[in-house]
Amino acid sequence: MVVIAKIWMNHTIEEAIKIAERKGIAVPRDLKVYMDDTFGILKQNSTNTAHIDFATCLSEVDPRLPFTFEIEENGRLPFLDVLLIREQDGS
Repeated sequence: MVVIAKIWMNHTIEEAIKIAERKGIAVPRDLKVYMDDTFGILKQNSTNTAHIDFATCLSEVDPRLPFTFEIEENGRLPFLDVLLIREQDGS
C-alpha cells in the first residue's frame, strides 16, 4: 500500500501543479512528500490566499481526497507530529 500511496500522491501533485500553472496560481517550491503528507513553501499573493488556491487545485484532481493545510504562526509550523521552528535571524 505504501507504493500505491506514493504513486497516487505524486500523480495528484503533478496534476495539481499543471492546473495551478494553467490558472496562474503560485506553485509550492521545495515540495516534499511523506506518505500522505506534503510540505512545501508558497510565496503568498496579495490577498494571502496562495495556500487556499493551491489546495483547491489539489482537490480538483480528485474531489474525493480532502487536502488540509497548516499555516506558519509565529515562526512555528506543526508537521508530522513535530513542531518546526523557523530559525530567527541573529542580526
